[in-house]
Amino acid sequence: MAVCNTCGNSSGLPCGCAETSLTTNCLTNVDFGCSPLANQCAEAYCMECVQPCSKEDNWNAKTLSGIVFTAGKNESLTELFQKLILSQSLDATQYNEHLISLFYSTNVTSNSIQFVWNYSGTATITGFQISYVLVTNLADGFSPIVQVPNASATSATITTSLVELTSGLTYRFRINTISAGSVVEGQQAVDLDITIP
Repeated sequence: MAVCNTCGNSSGLPCGCAETSLTTNCLTNVDFGCSPLANQCAEAYCMECVQPCSKEDNWNAKTLSGIVFTAGKNESLTELFQKLILSQSLDATQYNEHLISLFYSTNVTSNSIQFVWNYSGTATITGFQISYVLVTNLADGFSPIVQVPNASATSATITTSLVELTSGLTYRFRINTISAGSVVEGQQAVDLDITIP
């Protein structure tokens, strides 16, 4: 397991959801990457490590636009936030039928990016497509990188053999489902902005 070096921590403790948490006070370490505008808390936790621990299975509400918003047990704070953002931007049909409620990157290098997702929509699908656009060229629209022809897939890795990744540039990535041989248009998950190291 990697040694933490976030925000000036050099204790040698493991990172992430391990037995020992990262206890770095950002208030005294603003010169190590902690934003001075960030919440000045005593400890920092990754959102994927925070989950509801209450006894009920789910929380449910129907929004004014007809979206059935469900959150609760076994969902990380990352997934809850992504679903909340999407519930504010998608129509009820797109949200309820084609929702990819979690889309994030687990590893970024100079020549590859690993993606993970969770499809929680109700529509029958046959796979996924990941597309990209350079953030400085958003008007160009998204270009497809890879199709994953497996409806139960939850991850994929793109490499420089599939798309040119340039160090220092920021790319926006999108994932869509494939149904009946066609890519479902529109937004189904949050878009990810990733700067290549």
